[in-house]
Amino acid sequence: MKRTFSIMLIVLAVGAVSLVIAQGRAQGQGEAWDTDEVVTLDGVLTEVERPYATLKAGDVSYVVHLGPPWYWDKTGYEVNAGDEVSINGQLSRDGDEIHLYPHTIVRDGETLRLANEDGVPVWSGRGSREDTPPPPAAGRGNGRGGCCGGCGGGCSRGGGRHARRGC
Repeated sequence: MKRTFSIMLIVLAVGAVSLVIAQGRAQGQGEAWDTDEVVTLDGVLTEVERPYATLKAGDVSYVVHLGPPWYWDKTGYEVNAGDEVSINGQLSRDGDEIHLYPHTIVRDGETLRLANEDGVPVWSGRGSREDTPPPPAAGRGNGRGGCCGGCGGGCSRGGGRHARRGC
């Protein structure tokens, strides 16, 4: 009887841990962006409405995922419509839209770091560096950390689509 109870307890514990891990991954917490297809694009930001911006590079427009607004507020980073930038990051396609997940944005000679060399967003905790402030606890309070910091867009990096309205 004790053995059966112990086995059931272990199975329940493993199941609970699996659910917590799966939920964290579904929310994009701490996941790396794909570094196999990293590109550098030079262009002009035509629109900036955090957590998104639009980059016009040549004849192509890209939806740029800037990350959680609290991270930009905490670091003091700023980009504006009309800024000429060079963005190094990962591309993905969603229908007719091309999404760009930046690792770095260079503007006026200043490098804004959004992901480390492995593509891990710096606000995720695992991607943090000494020169990057840690994420505030308030930024995670809504349970939707992810790449857009709680806009509720159901972020699914690598081709998923955010709800661009209502953030």
